[in-house]
Amino acid sequence: MADHEPHVSAAIEAYEEAGVRGRVHPVPLGNYRHVKSPSDFSAGGEVVEVILFPLEVQAISEQWPEMNFRERRWIRQHEVSEWVAPGHLREILAAFVPSTASERA
Repeated sequence: MADHEPHVSAAIEAYEEAGVRGRVHPVPLGNYRHVKSPSDFSAGGEVVEVILFPLEVQAISEQWPEMNFRERRWIRQHEVSEWVAPGHLREILAAFVPSTASERA
């Protein structure tokens, strides 16, 4: 999405892929490289850089654009190691410390 700032693109992707909307922070948590498979809607073996941005979820849609291709699942942060493969993504998620509403005010 070249016509959007990266954090805005991330918010759009969050809605399209998981049906969530909210306030996205413009400072990334981190990034990692990912090899997309043909099941990820691309040619096999394409390496992409994924940049993670924190998003405060404010609305959850019952229907969203990619709901037939993706499963939305909520997990607690202490469960990251059970659900996310070892690597940089797991490290970023495990280290994430969400801010509280009083810290944002």
